[in-house]
Amino acid sequence: MARSNNSFIKKQKADKKAKKKREKLENRLERKQQETSGKLEDMIAYVDEFGNISDTPPEPPTEKDDKKKPSSDERRRAEGHQSRRPYNPDRRRSDNDDRDK
Repeated sequence: MARSNNSFIKKQKADKKAKKKREKLENRLERKQQETSGKLEDMIAYVDEFGNISDTPPEPPTEKDDKKKPSSDERRRAEGHQSRRPYNPDRRRSDNDDRDK
């Protein structure tokens, strides 16, 4: 009579588990043996304006002679336009008096 296939499968699983455990131990030892500086400068990465990652810091931006563009309100004032009055909810229009009557 043939032996149960169950014990063979159990042995295969145990061998596979032991092999995986040995590999993990070897990997752990390899990582410990590798030298790491642990310095902050080695861990820093920089991202440039295009999204590329590099180890070197980006060049400082050059200052341009361009002035800030004036806002639309500043342009109106410079051109002599009257500015709008701010909204006042308490102010009553004369038109509303005629409508209430």
